[in-house]
Amino acid sequence: QWRGVTWARGGRGPKGRVSPGRGPMMLGAGVLGVMAAGYAAVFAGRIRDAFDSAELIRQRLGTNVIGELPRMRMLRRTDRALIDILDDGSPILAESFKSLRTNLEFRLAAQKPRAIAISSYQMGEGKSSVAAGVAWALASVGQEVIVIDSDLRRPALHHRLGRPMDLGLADLRLVDFDDVLQPTNSAGLRFVPAGLPD
Repeated sequence: QWRGVTWARGGRGPKGRVSPGRGPMMLGAGVLGVMAAGYAAVFAGRIRDAFDSAELIRQRLGTNVIGELPRMRMLRRTDRALIDILDDGSPILAESFKSLRTNLEFRLAAQKPRAIAISSYQMGEGKSSVAAGVAWALASVGQEVIVIDSDLRRPALHHRLGRPMDLGLADLRLVDFDDVLQPTNSAGLRFVPAGLPD
C-alpha cells in the first residue's frame, strides 16, 4: 500500500482510491492562477482602451483633443513607408491626418509657429508615425515642411518616411545642415534623420 493505493496482484494497477500529493496540486493551482491573471490583465487593457475615447480624455484631463487617429497595426506587418501608404490609399488614415492638420492650423493660426514638437510619455506610443503623418498632411496642401527626427536613442522616423538612416541631427557639429537634409517621395516634404550619435 502506497499513499492510500493498494496494488492488485500481477501489477494490473490500483484497486483502491488514488490520493495525489499536495505538491503537484499546489503547482497546478499556481500555474492556473498565473494564467488566469494574465488573461484578466489583457482583457482589462482592451476594455480600458475601448473606453478611452476622446470625450473621456476631455473629461479626465480638462483639455481639448485636437485629433483622433485609428490604430496603425498595419505598420507592424509591412515594410512600406507610412507616407507611401497615405499616398496610395488608406483613406481613413489619410483623412484622420488631414483632420488633425486642419485642427492644428486653426489652433495655431494666431501664433504661426515655425516648429511643432511631437512627443510622447513613453516609447512605442507612435510619435514617429504621428510626426510622419502630420508632416505629410502639411506638405499635401503646399506647405514646405522639414521633419526632424530628434529621437537619438531609438530613431524610427526614417522607416516611416522610407528614407535611409544617414548623417543627421547628431552629426551637425561636423557637417552643414544642407548636407543632412534629404528629399522624400512627397513634394514639399524633406527630412533630417537622427544620425548616428557618438
